[in-house]
Amino acid sequence: MTATLTKAYKTLINASQLKKIINHPELRLFDCRFDLLDENKGFEAFKQGHIRNSQYADLNKQLADPVSKNTGRHPLPGKRDFENQLQLWGIDETSQIVIYDDAFGSIAARLWWLCKWAGIDQAAVLDGGLKAWLLNQNELSTEIVSFKKSGFKANFNDKLWVSTADIENLSDHPDTLLTDARAGKRFNGETEPIDVRSGHIPGAVNLPFDHNLSSEGRFLSRQELSGIHRQPAEISNVITMCGSGVTACHNILARTHAGLNPGQLYVGSWSEWITDPGRDIDTGNV
Repeated sequence: MTATLTKAYKTLINASQLKKIINHPELRLFDCRFDLLDENKGFEAFKQGHIRNSQYADLNKQLADPVSKNTGRHPLPGKRDFENQLQLWGIDETSQIVIYDDAFGSIAARLWWLCKWAGIDQAAVLDGGLKAWLLNQNELSTEIVSFKKSGFKANFNDKLWVSTADIENLSDHPDTLLTDARAGKRFNGETEPIDVRSGHIPGAVNLPFDHNLSSEGRFLSRQELSGIHRQPAEISNVITMCGSGVTACHNILARTHAGLNPGQLYVGSWSEWITDPGRDIDTGNV
């Protein structure tokens, strides 16, 4: 018997809640496992076993445009391409989207944010990811599912993100705070395993995405998240960045779940900022 969708999940969903709706015809479930250093690893893991009724969402191929000379590592997908991808996934206005990964939601949050950008409100990340699903003694499947292409029309909201030009002009907006979701050592310039330059944008504040998580890898309570992300009274807007506009979405998800203004995503993030050697960078802790 198919469960009834009695509520919409818009930020997080836990494994028990997902299990109740796992066979619902309106559910669209996505596996976003991805390794930045081995781009085929996530899909290979998906083929070996995934949550039943999942489709695979590839960070590089479906959740981003190809990299060009002046972009970061994960530019926004083209609007027409992403709308078409949503249609190919069988998403329509009635869909409940649930997204998971094996990286504490750090990749899944990117698809969550893209759904919000496209005007889809009923999208949620599986709290605790694949690990939480397996801890509930749920099995994995190797069946590859697909759905009939929908006629979904996206309603993109470009107020949710900012460009590098906007960041260059931040000094004109003292009421805006720029936060960086990368680990402290990358932000400080002590190490840089991915990008060609290390450090951070002058004026940015370090707020690593893993601060949103408990020791078990699940999101903290709304109250705890609010304490981490609540901005000073003089700040009316928060822009969130990271290495390439992916893990920054984790902080936006946390802010949204806490009931705060989600703020904006700097899509290009550090990897786009450093494409111009003339742009200033800082090192050290802020």
